[in-house]
Amino acid sequence: MLLSAGCARSETQSPAQILETANTLAAQGDLGGAIRTLEDALATAPDNVELRRLEARLHLRNGDAAAGEASLRQLLARGVPFEQLLEDLGDALLAQKKYWEALELAKSTPGSTPLAQLQADLLGLRAQAALPDRDDRRIVRAVAEFARRRESAGADASGGTGLERIDAVLAAWRQAEPLARGGLEHYECAPSPSAPAPASAADSVDVRKPARVLRVGPGRSYATIAAAAREARDGDLVEIAAGDYSGDVAAWEQNDLVLRGVGGRPHLRAAGRNSQGKGIWVISGDNATVENIEFSGASVPDGNGAGIRFEGRRLTVRNSYFHDNENGILTSNRDDAEVVIEFSEFARNGLGDGYTHNIYIGHSASFVLRGSYSHDARVGHLVKSRAAVNQILYNRLTDETDGTSSYNVDLPDGGRALLLGNLLQQGSRTENPAIVSFAAEKAAGPGDELYVASNTFYNMWLDGIFVDNKSASAARVVNNVFSGAPAQTVKGAAELVGNVIGPRAALADPRGGDFHLTVDSIAIDAAQDPSSAGAWILVPSLEYVHPASVRARPVIYLRDAGALEFCGW
Repeated sequence: MLLSAGCARSETQSPAQILETANTLAAQGDLGGAIRTLEDALATAPDNVELRRLEARLHLRNGDAAAGEASLRQLLARGVPFEQLLEDLGDALLAQKKYWEALELAKSTPGSTPLAQLQADLLGLRAQAALPDRDDRRIVRAVAEFARRRESAGADASGGTGLERIDAVLAAWRQAEPLARGGLEHYECAPSPSAPAPASAADSVDVRKPARVLRVGPGRSYATIAAAAREARDGDLVEIAAGDYSGDVAAWEQNDLVLRGVGGRPHLRAAGRNSQGKGIWVISGDNATVENIEFSGASVPDGNGAGIRFEGRRLTVRNSYFHDNENGILTSNRDDAEVVIEFSEFARNGLGDGYTHNIYIGHSASFVLRGSYSHDARVGHLVKSRAAVNQILYNRLTDETDGTSSYNVDLPDGGRALLLGNLLQQGSRTENPAIVSFAAEKAAGPGDELYVASNTFYNMWLDGIFVDNKSASAARVVNNVFSGAPAQTVKGAAELVGNVIGPRAALADPRGGDFHLTVDSIAIDAAQDPSSAGAWILVPSLEYVHPASVRARPVIYLRDAGALEFCGW
């Protein structure tokens, strides 16, 4: 026999009993009776979340989404968190075709648990898909990323019924939407399997077989680094145990050395001492590799001290940290020298005179900086190089909040240069208006080539310049994002293709260090064909991962402008 509305409730019923009665009436098709039962109970218990949520759901089933929304907003007014009501409020908004309001609700709701985050993502996806002017390419991305996050959340997302609902909606979406199926099969936001680069410094270690292994540290064969430097021979591997090495400066004259920190990163503190009046380490041998070492405090009488002073022919520095020196790395002028720095950090180097820098490469054959983080130089440059050929690839070069650097990248002698996939941010306290300076000290002439491709620039200096090209040759500036305070995009000769300029680039939180695109960015899918640059490829295969690493860059539908591919909702 059917229960009637009149006998559905008694004065002694508990909230649980009222819920059971209302659910029974609803199951029997008496939605009106169920709603009246709940309304009577809510008159005396207006803050009961479960009663109010069921009332809203029944209003929605009864075709009165506006009444359901009003009921839920009463709970919000009483301080119930958004995420507890997200599913029901989202359903009510969508039923009333309030698609943009539902989308904003999804984007603004903090997900304190994996389940809450998935619910917000799902509401945003449903709202975007319902928009009359929906962007199917973004839906492809959103479905693929949502499915990936659902899998990664797994058991971490508490609340089985919520996950079941999410799975049911996602399954229905896959079945109904060819675009969604295509997105899940072909456009998942994962690294491209064909991209060739290392994910971190650990994947790029030197594997040469050493002549000998010299071990430095407490209880090892050599108590000091200086002692090992005196005994080393060509081709040796020197392993330095983690720990503090205060005043333990050294000169390395041997060839083919590998100098590696083990068991952690050993910290070499100058502590007022220097080698040869030049720095903590002076490396004059050829083909040296430095891995996993920290250098700080280098200071010498002429004010040009360096963590590493390099005077040989070939140097590789990997996974190391240079901070609070007069120069981080300083090289001599040697036309056949080749320098590679990767997966390393440089911070607060510089004497404050404008002549000392985080990185300073002298007249050399070539310089490669890859996957590194250079920031907060003291008046000097984040990167300065006089090499004939420069490749600045997939780095984060930023002033941060209080940095006082001059240029982010200074290539004063011109030459042939490629800046690809970098994050470059100029702070409000910079000493120079330009972020990238090219050929500023070289008389204009033939032979210069500057390529600036798929970088993300953010400027905080009024009347700044993103790229200052003093060369007579036109710089090729393609598929970059130029954002922040208004600035001149390129000063000097340039060919501009596929760049996104201005606030509609929509970076997530550039002042807080997040340079990812948001869903509203016009840089999404905006990259154009950059054509060729001789042997250099202007299409990025990697993207920077903070701190001081890289990953294979995803390929999602079409390529985005800037240094980072958009992957989320």
